[in-house]
Amino acid sequence: MYLLKRVYDQKGSAPVLVLIAVLGLISFLAISSTFNFKNKLFGSLYPKPASHAATASAQPNIIVLMSDDQTLAQQAFLPKINSLIRDQGTNFTNFFTTNSLCCPSRATFLSGQYSHNNNVWDDQGTFAYPAFDNSKSLPLWLQSVGYTTAHFGKYLNGYTPTTSNPFVPAGWNEFYGGVGTTIYKYWGYTLNEMNATQSAHLVQYPNDNSADPVGSDKYHQVNLVASKAVDFINRHASDTKPYFMWVAMFAPHEGGPGTNGATPSHAHAHDFDTAILPKNPNFNEADVSDKPSMISSQPLMTTKAINQAQARWRNALDAIQSEDDAANNIINALNSTGKLNNTIIIFTTDNGYFYGEHRWPKGKILNYEESIHLPFMIRGPGIPVQSINALTATIDWAPTIADYGQVPGANTTRVLDGMSVKPLIATPSTAWRNTLLVEATTKEYFGVIAQTFSGGNITGNWMYTEHATSTTNPKELYDKIADPWELNNLMYSDPPKLDPNLVTTLSQLKTCNQTGGVSCASISYATASATLMPTPTASSSAAPTP
Repeated sequence: MYLLKRVYDQKGSAPVLVLIAVLGLISFLAISSTFNFKNKLFGSLYPKPASHAATASAQPNIIVLMSDDQTLAQQAFLPKINSLIRDQGTNFTNFFTTNSLCCPSRATFLSGQYSHNNNVWDDQGTFAYPAFDNSKSLPLWLQSVGYTTAHFGKYLNGYTPTTSNPFVPAGWNEFYGGVGTTIYKYWGYTLNEMNATQSAHLVQYPNDNSADPVGSDKYHQVNLVASKAVDFINRHASDTKPYFMWVAMFAPHEGGPGTNGATPSHAHAHDFDTAILPKNPNFNEADVSDKPSMISSQPLMTTKAINQAQARWRNALDAIQSEDDAANNIINALNSTGKLNNTIIIFTTDNGYFYGEHRWPKGKILNYEESIHLPFMIRGPGIPVQSINALTATIDWAPTIADYGQVPGANTTRVLDGMSVKPLIATPSTAWRNTLLVEATTKEYFGVIAQTFSGGNITGNWMYTEHATSTTNPKELYDKIADPWELNNLMYSDPPKLDPNLVTTLSQLKTCNQTGGVSCASISYATASATLMPTPTASSSAAPTP
């Protein structure tokens, strides 16, 4: 500024204007050069966040990243996903699976329906893949409005194409789906692959080779699936049509060898060798006499069982690091192809898992927090950074994706049990449900989550469950505010704590959207009418790490 003032005083205004123009041009070129250099150097490491003020110029691309058997607590160990998705968009902190088992949960993803309406109840037999009607599913609805659809990784359990009949489920333009029971392997699995240039055919991938850890890691199932997803993004970089991708990553599923469960890649095999297994108040629960027979019959976990749970926990944390890498690589690919700011990205999981809570050493299915409470986060054009605790669930996946894809209601060939969260993201005070159904494999139990909200807070939070096969204490009732660890079954307390409205609500939910039933979305706990309850107001800042 001093130089400019001196020139002005001595030479007059005209030379100054020339000098200013020259200096401005030099500064612009320098800044542009620096920006381009930094963009080339760091762009792949730190993708630009989506412009939250922008709206999609057309239908957005939609990508769903789904993990397998991941708990809400394990979300804290996924820094890249948390930074690139959760902290760039909306995090739903009160999200549940409606059936805590892989195949039923994924069938809900494709249908927007509870198990009692899509008929998928189990991971095997006639109640798994054979029970699902693929001709009425989400990818077909998206294809009807112009989307190119692609699936990568685990599909529905029981999907068993053969070399002589490598059939692909309806609705997919490209497909790289796990075959039969090989999908339970981290190496040595088979995929049924189909794209625009290759008809469906089975591809066998190699087993692990510990002598070549770097080469072998290319075929670790999570890494291989992620690389195919990145390849799809790069091949479709110039497309004007939107695309939908379901990237179903097989970690930290307990399908690994021995008692230690998940199998990490070589690169991450020892990332969490010293991680401590969480031992919350319900871990190896001291008194389970008030629980249903499947729990009350469990002995206290031995030191050996606890050590095995500890090993499984560490291996699971190691295994999901490949998913963190996968999400990062996929977002980098979107950024480099110019698609990031017009892409909806969802991260979630199919169900949770037990690591010794309530004496349950491993597994899922049961109606407790560790099994049913899941991560769900979404970023993309027009999606603000916020945390919302409205009662949401897996039945909302399909309606939400269809909504963002601009699918007309007439094109959804099922009666949807869930609701799109898109209006909720835009206006968190939107009227919303206050109750959910939780179902179990082979109809072992039906449960209802019933919540009430006031002044932006959950003022009542009940979990009521009726078990069909328990020989003792067949009903459970927990006050989740006073007893978040579900230690005290209030069903048999004196005086009784059960609100009759919970029984009525559960009865309605069990048959909702069926002949003779009521609309699933209309069912409301503790109200005289079917009016939806308002949700609490969302926080304007990124959600805390779970």
